[in-house]
Amino acid sequence: MDIKSFKVSSVIPKNFKVVTCLETDDLTKAKTLIPLNDFSQLPVMSFQGKILGVISWKTISKKNFGAERKML
Repeated sequence: MDIKSFKVSSVIPKNFKVVTCLETDDLTKAKTLIPLNDFSQLPVMSFQGKILGVISWKTISKKNFGAERKML
């Protein structure tokens, strides 16, 4: 079967639950949700339900260690 004939919906489980965080959530929430759900990235949403971006371990480490790396 040709991959072009597959729909995205065919690979999403029927009981799939969308997991996100809000822009106002504490970073600890993202640090918990990413490994808990075996994600590489987590969508960040506004209160209006718009996707503002994604957060990943890379963006978290840049926030946590970015200032120290620049000093080295």
